Amino acid sequence: MPHRTKPLVEVAARTGEGRVPLGIMNTGQALDLPEELDVEISHPDKEAGATDHFIGRDELRKVGNRPAARRPAGSKPAAAKPATRSAAAGKAAAAKPASGRRGR
Repeated sequence: MPHRTKPLVEVAARTGEGRVPLGIMNTGQALDLPEELDVEISHPDKEAGATDHFIGRDELRKVGNRPAARRPAGSKPAAAKPATRSAAAGKAAAAKPASGRRGR
């Protein structure tokens, strides 16, 4: 029997200043977040990270139990967002010797 994957969703915290993105995760991980955290979750039928259609946990529980929507034949999956690195982390990485050895 093939392994069924859970749909990916974007999770964002609701704050006084608006929506703050927390990350992209599968629906199970989103539902496992602490209840104290006030979050919005992108609809699992939409492209995670590229939609403004957000729902609450209760609605995700309802729609999350059905299989993920299939992409039309020949369509490509959504591209993963590139990892970002802070300027300070980039400078620190550039300052390290490539071999891991310090000068002799």
